[in-house]
Amino acid sequence: MIQITGNIYLDSSDQCYIVCEWDGKVDKKGRRITTNAKYYANLDTLFKGVLNRMTRRDIQEADTMEELCVKINEGRELVSNILSSVLSFGVT
Repeated sequence: MIQITGNIYLDSSDQCYIVCEWDGKVDKKGRRITTNAKYYANLDTLFKGVLNRMTRRDIQEADTMEELCVKINEGRELVSNILSSVLSFGVT
C-alpha cells in the first residue's frame, strides 16, 4: 500500500486499484483492517475519485474560500505526483 495522505492509502489487485482508509490495525492473521474502500478500474477514474474524496475533506476543513483553493491545488499536485510515481514503475 502507498500512503496518499493522512490515513488514505492506495492499493491494487490484478483487476483494480483500491483507495481505502487504514489506521494501522491488523487482524489476527496480520491482514490490514481497512474501511471505506473504493475500487477503480483504471488510473483515470482513480485520479478523479481520489481528488473528489480529498476535495470533500478539504471543504469540511477549510475556513475560507482562499484556504480551500490552496488545499485543492495542493491535493491535485500530491495525487499527480503519486500517480506519476506509480506509472514510473510500469503499472497501468
